[in-house]
Amino acid sequence: MSPAVEDSRSPQTFLAVRALRGESDEVALGVSFLPLSAIDPMRWGVEHEPEALLAAVCAQLRLDFVFVSGSEPWSGHAVDRLEGTGTAAFWSVDGPLGRVASSIGWGETLRLTASHPERLAPMLDRALANALSEIGEGVAATAAGIVIAEDLAGSSGPLISPDFANDELVPRLARMVRLTEDHGLPAIMHCDGDVRVFLSGVSRAGFSAIHAGGFGEEAFVRIVRDARTFGLRIIGGIEGSALREGVPAAVRAGTQAALFALAGDLLISDDGSISAPGELSAFMAALSAARGES
Repeated sequence: MSPAVEDSRSPQTFLAVRALRGESDEVALGVSFLPLSAIDPMRWGVEHEPEALLAAVCAQLRLDFVFVSGSEPWSGHAVDRLEGTGTAAFWSVDGPLGRVASSIGWGETLRLTASHPERLAPMLDRALANALSEIGEGVAATAAGIVIAEDLAGSSGPLISPDFANDELVPRLARMVRLTEDHGLPAIMHCDGDVRVFLSGVSRAGFSAIHAGGFGEEAFVRIVRDARTFGLRIIGGIEGSALREGVPAAVRAGTQAALFALAGDLLISDDGSISAPGELSAFMAALSAARGES
């Protein structure tokens, strides 16, 4: 666990950032998207402001990093609270494709990627401008890193073609990464599903790591192997399906994640699907197992 931040607001103070940069051999442990509905019923003994609840759970679980949604009105306050716990706040923003899909619907968006990608270009550019602005807000809030969430795949495979990703998305994602890196922050790609076909593009865009999951242990082993080939670190290792099976399965998942992390290039976290207090309790057991605690 990284020490609490008192006098320095430099991202390099945090263990998780050093791990992303390849500057530490210690294993970083954290949580990704943690909804307040999973935290609030746990009664952490603090006031119920969202930023206080998030900071309390991060302190209790001794987390090295947490994803903070940049779209929440309390996000900036959360970064300040988390700084005092020694937990790196990774500011999350949606990517251009997801923003367009939120506007015109996923069905229409996916249809245009295949049939008329040129019609999407101006919409993607407007979405990119908004995304760049939100990255600026994260920088101003002194976040320790930026997460760019872009759903390129689902449970049944890729949602878009590699050609569309390489021609239309990678250049725009690269602009987001450049802005992030210009401020000395690591850029992390979040994507659901098996994204191995897109790893080359993610690497070329300049990301330090990819957060992925939700596709089972065997697929996770493959994506860890392939990500290393492209110089990417992985965030994840504890599948939500294991957490929903209960504590014994969660303990096995945490132990397995620790073995992956010892091999290098893995920051341990959930896969982004924690949604209920019971799953958070199981995740706590997984973290204890990953740390080798009884």
